Amino acid sequence: MVALDAISQRLRLGSCKRSEPTLVKDLANFDGHGARFLTAFKRFADWQMEKVAIAHSLWREARQVIEIAGYLPQSLADLTECLKG
Repeated sequence: MVALDAISQRLRLGSCKRSEPTLVKDLANFDGHGARFLTAFKRFADWQMEKVAIAHSLWREARQVIEIAGYLPQSLADLTECLKG
């Protein structure tokens, strides 16, 4: 997932997996995807980059591992929280 905020010059790169263990296991690979994205799109090199790890649900332990790896952990509930009435 790629999201751009041109006004703030913020780039959000996200990895989304169905299962929490698969998501955590793939974080090192995803770092490489982010690096390749910046190599291919050099105009974003100076932008603030946020890395997001998304899964259906995330337990506290997985959230901690994800945060230590430099990612923002988000479950589907986190992503849709602002949509609730």
